[in-house]
Amino acid sequence: MYTYFLSSEQVKGYMLDLSMRLLETKKHDRPTVLVSIGASGNELAYHLININETSLKWAHECDQVRCDYDRNTKQFSFAPDDNAEAVIEGATVLIIDSAVHSGNTMRKAVEHVEALKPKCVTTYSLVVKQSSVLIPNLFGLLIDRHDRAYFLLQRIPNLRIMRSGCLRPMEEKDIGAAPIDCGVASINKFGWPELWYDLQADNRRKTYVYERDSKPLGYITYRLLDDGHILIDVVAVDKSAKGGKIGANLIRWAETCARSANCTHVVLWGLVEENVLRIYVGAGYDFVKDKEMKFPDETYALMKKAIVHDSELDELLHID
Repeated sequence: MYTYFLSSEQVKGYMLDLSMRLLETKKHDRPTVLVSIGASGNELAYHLININETSLKWAHECDQVRCDYDRNTKQFSFAPDDNAEAVIEGATVLIIDSAVHSGNTMRKAVEHVEALKPKCVTTYSLVVKQSSVLIPNLFGLLIDRHDRAYFLLQRIPNLRIMRSGCLRPMEEKDIGAAPIDCGVASINKFGWPELWYDLQADNRRKTYVYERDSKPLGYITYRLLDDGHILIDVVAVDKSAKGGKIGANLIRWAETCARSANCTHVVLWGLVEENVLRIYVGAGYDFVKDKEMKFPDETYALMKKAIVHDSELDELLHID
């Protein structure tokens, strides 16, 4: 996994090159309408329109149509003030997006624009993942499916796990530590000795312990599976430390490890209990239909979260 950061000057440089390449085309083939997707697409269009070099200025004469995509309803909408139908019909259109991950959004944008009968549609994205189902006609940076790219930011984001305390791999000394009482009977049955045994017996398994003042307050154990994902086996937080977002941060750490290990998604069996499920749903996990395990006193539901978005995974998880 690689993380790329594009500075504002680099982004402007990409827009300068885009302007130059389009300027080299015949004037009647040059875009006359810019369709920008989302806030970051709007910002890229702004940089393209406001290029300082006089010899490269042409985009300022284009009409701009702002376009938004609602991932919940899977619907595109044009800004009503931009008069999309009138300006797109018969025009040469350049669709601008900041990043193409799965490619589904860009593909639907093309379909949405083509429905208005333009003369021609060209696509551009600053960042494209190799796994995309649509490769734009023009793009800046090509990255692998597991990589990340940051741009149009004033600062580089740090990874963050815990505000205090210590997160570390489980050690043999933990066998004698006080047991974690998380309030869930089936999880409480697994003490430190059992966790250490499982850790030694399966080299795919990882267990991390969160402690404060040298006292373990929680742990997470997960396995790297052969089909490109991580399975979180257990997340346990002692009742005395509830409410401190320890569980959510342990999950975040497992997701970070999953991305670093080039996994595509994380799966877990979530206890069907309101307070527990709220944590998982809040962290972006979706229920897998008709996948439950029922025990006399507890029910668990299978949940998934995509770490990498591409066409194959989106179809599997029913995500666009």
